[in-house]
Amino acid sequence: MKLFISDSKAKKNRANMLETDSRMAKYSRRGLILSFCAYVLCLAFGEFFEAAKEKAVVLGAGLLLLTLYRGYYLFRFDALYARGPAAWRNRYFFASFIGAGWWSVILVSITLELGMTAETPIIWLYTVVFGSSVASAFAPYSRFLTAYLAFSQLPVALAAMVLGTMEGYLYGFMMVVFYFTLSHQARGTSRTYWQSLEANMALQQKAKSLEEVNLGSRAAMDFKDEFLSNLSHEFRTSLNDVLGALTLLGNSNLNAEQQELLTLAENASERQLDLADNVMDYSRIAAKDLVLDVAVFNLPRHMENLVEEVAVEAYQHGIEVHFQFSDELPSRVKGDAIRFSKVFGYLFSHAVQNSEHSELLITADFKYDKNQRGELKVLITDSLLAESEPPRPQDEPIENDTVEETTEGGVALSICRGLAECMGGSINIDTEAGRGVELRLSICFDIADQKPWQLNNLPKLKGKRVLLVSPPARSDESLLAELGRWGMRVEQVSDPEKALIRLDDGLDSEHPFDGVVLWAPVNDIGILDISKKMAEDPNHCKLQQVLALSPLLRHLDAVRDHLNQHTQLRIISKPLLPQRLHDAFVSLWFATEQSLKGRNSHLEFDPQSRNRDKTILLVEDHRVNQMVAKSLLQKLGYSVVLADNGLDALAALDERRFDLILMDCQMPEMDGYAATRQLRLIEEEQGCHTPVVAMTANTAEGIQSRCLAAGMDDYMSKPVRLDDLERRLRRWLG
Repeated sequence: MKLFISDSKAKKNRANMLETDSRMAKYSRRGLILSFCAYVLCLAFGEFFEAAKEKAVVLGAGLLLLTLYRGYYLFRFDALYARGPAAWRNRYFFASFIGAGWWSVILVSITLELGMTAETPIIWLYTVVFGSSVASAFAPYSRFLTAYLAFSQLPVALAAMVLGTMEGYLYGFMMVVFYFTLSHQARGTSRTYWQSLEANMALQQKAKSLEEVNLGSRAAMDFKDEFLSNLSHEFRTSLNDVLGALTLLGNSNLNAEQQELLTLAENASERQLDLADNVMDYSRIAAKDLVLDVAVFNLPRHMENLVEEVAVEAYQHGIEVHFQFSDELPSRVKGDAIRFSKVFGYLFSHAVQNSEHSELLITADFKYDKNQRGELKVLITDSLLAESEPPRPQDEPIENDTVEETTEGGVALSICRGLAECMGGSINIDTEAGRGVELRLSICFDIADQKPWQLNNLPKLKGKRVLLVSPPARSDESLLAELGRWGMRVEQVSDPEKALIRLDDGLDSEHPFDGVVLWAPVNDIGILDISKKMAEDPNHCKLQQVLALSPLLRHLDAVRDHLNQHTQLRIISKPLLPQRLHDAFVSLWFATEQSLKGRNSHLEFDPQSRNRDKTILLVEDHRVNQMVAKSLLQKLGYSVVLADNGLDALAALDERRFDLILMDCQMPEMDGYAATRQLRLIEEEQGCHTPVVAMTANTAEGIQSRCLAAGMDDYMSKPVRLDDLERRLRRWLG
């Protein structure tokens, strides 16, 4: 009968068998030494040696020889096992059987010689304890353990019964019960042991398979990211040429039809650029590898700029835009302003496309927590929710999210939701038919300055009396409150005809009206008739007027003619932003005073006269990019010197100093990173510093950090827009 059968993968695994056999050898070494010591103590302090000296010596000598024999296999385990695991195991089993049999002879001899008196119960107790410990070590080999216990325990039980005493029968019966109990437990323990190893091997194999799949997926993801990054770089490089050329073309003399075609081309290019950005963001969100571009920015001013930008699309669809921002908005927060703008812009565009009414209301509130952090809550809803019923509380979840990601625009929605989640927020959209549209956006920001933002108004506006002619809207509440903070006295009428009556009544008061704000409905210039009546009325011809028109109406010939004929008139674009209205009031009432110094938003400066003494080194290897960037810089009034690569740039810097360097990153011979590092080493010795602004089409994660690590001061992605370029240069050149 085979004592061990390799009938499973766990038993055929060399690592499992090595661990099992080494554990058996470890415990056997201890038991071997303890058994010999137990017999020696029995001879030294017991009666067996006195009763049968010759037999005791022979049994002791045999035990010593068997101990040395078994010790040979145990103490030289590593060397012998490496030669043949199965051979070692079989030989050790054989040696263990001989040892168990000899120990049984010793125990039988002591029992028959002394009976169940003197040291006999003690040696029996040691045998029971030893058998229990051996059972745990030998349990994986249940057949061997059963035979081993039979050799060492059953003959002893029989010898006790042969004594014919009550103690002998009792001890013998207990030993037999103990044997069968250990044998039964050994079979269960052995089955559990090998099953656990089998399960562990299966888990390891599954983990290995998953790791291989993960490595394959990671390699595919890395390949996709590299491909998308290269594609985005090439795409941006081409769009840089297109948008740069269109920007320069837009500054030339074009007729109305040409200007319209140019606008279409610019809008199409901007959409293509947004598409490239969305593809990169979607890839990073899917890979959970998106890194936010965190910076401190003015939240209320940024929100106003966003509303101003997105409102143009609403006016094109004939939808009026109102906004209402809470006074609790912190002045400065830390977050990713660019991606927040992208999410907000998409949601507003979605609201415009799905609105069933002629108005949209944007509300913004800020919820503070205890850890210098807070949550911005933005609600975009149409006039049905704004007027007929209050919008749902910001914290109430929307259960009917009818926008499916599989429909048109679903990818953009997935990107926006992913971006919102990356910024610690969420998006909920409800476009239930017949009820209107309701969109909620929440974004978490770190608070850089908890002080509420307030517009720095001119103190001389205090006491001015103004009549606001506009239909009642929820956004007017915040506007009237803002004007009240400036110290102005404001009245509101909804009917233009009533406005004339109210102005006439004001003439008889101690303080007549100083100005009037005329709010024009969407794509309707009928308000011009009221403005002309006021301008031609002798009683109101000197009354300062501010016309709030849709951006689509500002450039109409009728509007331009009306503006040119009346100096007491200013035209501003809707929506009615407090800053824009403030600047219009200032330019009307205090345009000639020195204290204003540039407060008039309608006055433009000549950048060429201010920047004429500044020289910029443009490091760019692409000829078309050189031409476009050089033209943009010259339009801003700067002198430009060209360099084709990093080596040429360093050579130019040896000859003269420049006020700023625009550095492309990827160039032949020496790229922008190496050139900047070399420049910083030279400047460290000379004790000077020249601002270096990176200008690259590569928008992959880590590029901005790499630029800053190389010693560059700022980062600007292509395609380069004129306003962005001007803002960056103004930051570093003043």
